[in-house]
Amino acid sequence: MSKKILFSPVTATVTNLGVPVAGATVTRSYEWRSAGQKAADTAVTDASGKFSLPLMTGSSFSTTWLPHEAVINQLITVEQGGVKHEVWVCSKRDYLPNSELEGRPITGTFKLDMAEAKINTLCVGKFIAG
Repeated sequence: MSKKILFSPVTATVTNLGVPVAGATVTRSYEWRSAGQKAADTAVTDASGKFSLPLMTGSSFSTTWLPHEAVINQLITVEQGGVKHEVWVCSKRDYLPNSELEGRPITGTFKLDMAEAKINTLCVGKFIAG
């Protein structure tokens, strides 16, 4: 069975009111609806508010051999000071690398003080690419 890319790597900084947020817990999760699978991983921001999460892949007999529509619901939350912020809500519709941002890596800033905004046609959140 071939591995499918379910969530591209994420390298970002978390800020609040323009100040880096140290020690925040970043949780990234997905629900692979086509295969009925779920997974999550976490990272903690460093003193500069930075964190990285690696590529998430999966495999499934049914998605390897049967025609299907790829639907991977993605979520990234940041918990800081007992408050959980949804900063990335996306529906990945293929297994290509970095397709969440139309071929660009998920690199940028999650701004906790920002109002939720459209990132692209399938994603919303508190994220500024760059």
